[in-house]
Amino acid sequence: MADDADQRWLSPVCHALAALVPAARGDWDAARAHVAAALPGRGASVDAVAALAYGCSAAAHLAAARGDHARTVAALEPLLSVKVHDIVYEPGVVQWLDLLVEALVGLGDLDRAEARLTGMERLAGRRGRRSALAAAARCRGVLHAARHENAAAEAAFTAGLAHVAAAGSPFDEGRLRLAYGRFLRRLGRRRQAQAQLGPALELFARLGALPYADRCERELSACGLPREEGGSTPLMRLTPQEQAVARLVATGMTNRQVARELVLSVKTIEYHLGNAFAKLGVNSRRGGGGPGRSAPPPPPRLDGLAGVDGDTSPFVQPIADISGT
Repeated sequence: MADDADQRWLSPVCHALAALVPAARGDWDAARAHVAAALPGRGASVDAVAALAYGCSAAAHLAAARGDHARTVAALEPLLSVKVHDIVYEPGVVQWLDLLVEALVGLGDLDRAEARLTGMERLAGRRGRRSALAAAARCRGVLHAARHENAAAEAAFTAGLAHVAAAGSPFDEGRLRLAYGRFLRRLGRRRQAQAQLGPALELFARLGALPYADRCERELSACGLPREEGGSTPLMRLTPQEQAVARLVATGMTNRQVARELVLSVKTIEYHLGNAFAKLGVNSRRGGGGPGRSAPPPPPRLDGLAGVDGDTSPFVQPIADISGT
């Protein structure tokens, strides 16, 4: 329709929006096709900047759904040169700053994350948009957690829950609860972590957001607490810790990568993995991730383991204080 109406700038926007649901649901092929169609050619007009913002955001959502911090940042790099633009920075229009901040934290670039987050918080507070405030609070909690500022992190996550309840966005609520639960689990507060991760899993399952639901499952398994499981599957024969290790191995991670993800020693990972392989009847791989390894062998097949809100935006004032420069 955009092409028929000679509104060619609108076609990339439509493809960018169409990429968000398949990306969140793990339909990688469909999401990639929409992202490829969304990314515009070079241009300096307002329309080109709008198309660029939506296209870069879609590419970043796809990378974030896959847990790829480096590609998330790379997808958003073109937007960092845009200093002042309502469509790029206005809360509730194009969602990308929270993806950038979380990815930067994941890469350990905390100072750069702080610079971007400060501007995001300032404008979100000025506009009073609950969805943007919730996203900023999630990012603030993640950043404090990376700095081991635990009290401040918990305060940020708690504030975010209040904002997201008012915003009424189940996907954003799920992401906030997942981040909060992950933080609590790493502090050893397993039951409190479970209280956040359980509702997050239910939200993602209802939305069909399988990559995010799988992250919740891994975190819940790593809590090591009993849970009610439906049905009878080979996975149920594993302990919660064995489930957490096996799920990550099934994604292709090495033992060292799994140890970093679950904050456990490599020897502990090897112990749980050996038990899981024995229970599932899978041949053990040889020390995935030991020193001198250039690349891990293909992961074993473990069946059953692989696994904006609607605010409108009155552009009423220029945005010159959020670019982080």
